[in-house]
Amino acid sequence: MHLLIFAIIIQVLLGYTEEAIPEIYIRHLGIDDPSGFTIRWDPIEVKNGTDPIIRIKIKVWRTPCRIRTFNHHVGDQVTRIVKSERLKFNRTTLPDELPELLSIVKPDESSLSVPHVDPEVWYHVRAIAFTATAEGPHSNPIQFKINTGDENDKKKSCERIISQTAVADEEIAPTVLIKEKSSYVDF
Repeated sequence: MHLLIFAIIIQVLLGYTEEAIPEIYIRHLGIDDPSGFTIRWDPIEVKNGTDPIIRIKIKVWRTPCRIRTFNHHVGDQVTRIVKSERLKFNRTTLPDELPELLSIVKPDESSLSVPHVDPEVWYHVRAIAFTATAEGPHSNPIQFKINTGDENDKKKSCERIISQTAVADEEIAPTVLIKEKSSYVDF
C-alpha cells in the first residue's frame, strides 16, 4: 500500500501520468516460416526527461477457449453438440491469464520476432510502453493463428466441435413458450 501511494506521489510531482505515456500502435503482423511471427509498431517518442519511456513490453497470450453445449434440432432429430470456441477481446479487454510470452525491448525498437508458436492456435498480442513509475495504455489488439491444414494441428484449435451425439427425447430439456415475450427459454 505504501509503495502504491509513493508511486502516485512521484507521478504527481513529476507531472507524468499514464495518459502522457504514448500508446503503441501495432501496424503489421507477418507470419514467418515455419511457425513464427513478427510484429511491427509505429515508433514512439521517448519524451519527458524526468521520467522517460524506458522499455516496451510485448505480451503474447494463447487465446483462451470456452466450451458451449447446445441442442441442434432438425425435424424430429436432436443432436447435442459440444463446441469449443475462442474468446474474443477488444481494445478494452485482456485475457485473465498471464501471458505465455513476455518480451521487453528498448523504446527505440519498433519490431519483435517470435520464432515459434503452435499452429492452429489463436494468439492475442498487445504492446505497452512504460517508465520507471507508470505504464501506458495497451496497444491495439492483434489476434491471429497460423493455419497449416494439417488435421493433427487442427485438433489443438479452439474452434472445433468436440462431440456430436444423438439425443433421446427424454434427455432433451423442456422448452417452454413464453407468450408475453414470444420467445423460447431453455431450462
